[in-house]
Amino acid sequence: MRHFLILLALFGVVAVNTPYFWIVWDMSFGAARVGIVHDDGVMQWSESGPKAHWLEWIPDPEGAELTTQSYYEAAPGYPESGLAMVALNGPVAAIQAGFAKQLMAAGWDVTLWNQSTVNSDLPPRDIRLCSVTASQGKKSLVFTLIEGDERSSKLTWQRGAETQVELIGSTRGRC
Repeated sequence: MRHFLILLALFGVVAVNTPYFWIVWDMSFGAARVGIVHDDGVMQWSESGPKAHWLEWIPDPEGAELTTQSYYEAAPGYPESGLAMVALNGPVAAIQAGFAKQLMAAGWDVTLWNQSTVNSDLPPRDIRLCSVTASQGKKSLVFTLIEGDERSSKLTWQRGAETQVELIGSTRGRC
């Protein structure tokens, strides 16, 4: 047992001194800066983690708490974009309607979407996707709330390209 603990301590010292450990650490507790090379050779820089850059023009939805996951800087041919996971603090339909009202009051073009489907878990369960898509000039948001699988709700955004979002399989309207 003593030899195992010594070996474990040695592995721990080696692991802490590798850059990969600190990248994973930052992705879990801070913001890791990573360069991504796309198929066309363009490098796009990103920050991944709960303390990644988040833009002030993105409103916080009432009844939901955002945790930033990633931020991608603009690169030639690629818009600036980001992703946050959403913790819901109320009924999905009320949060969807409230965020749409909040965006419309700020001058955004807003569309509400809903879709009933089945998630990919085993065994499959019925879920309902309640989404808000919004655009304002070259800025766009997609806020997806998942009733029946609340831990998977998210807010994605991009800036730098004119975008009209159509959610395939969804119908327009409130949940």
